[in-house]
Amino acid sequence: MAGPAGDDGFDDWFVARYPQARRVAHRILGSVTAAEDAAAEVFTRALVDWTRVSALPHRDAWVLRVTSNVAIDAARRRRPDLVPDRLRRSSPDDLGADHVIA
Repeated sequence: MAGPAGDDGFDDWFVARYPQARRVAHRILGSVTAAEDAAAEVFTRALVDWTRVSALPHRDAWVLRVTSNVAIDAARRRRPDLVPDRLRRSSPDDLGADHVIA
């Protein structure tokens, strides 16, 4: 698969970075399928705007940041009871007796 501008490195970059993006999304979402969907969305965005993305000095960091954002957005759209505990905001009641401020 070549990017919009032809054989311009997208394929190699995708193969190298997709597993890492999928892992990041999986840590946030807790679901392999949802993580694959999030990572696929990110690389679709990258392909559509490959001319700009390929010129970024830190495009590997870009893909991880965008993956995190996409995964967090997906988690927020889920029903609240399906959002992993690590993404929920804690309330003072969640801290327990050891954390009560006197």
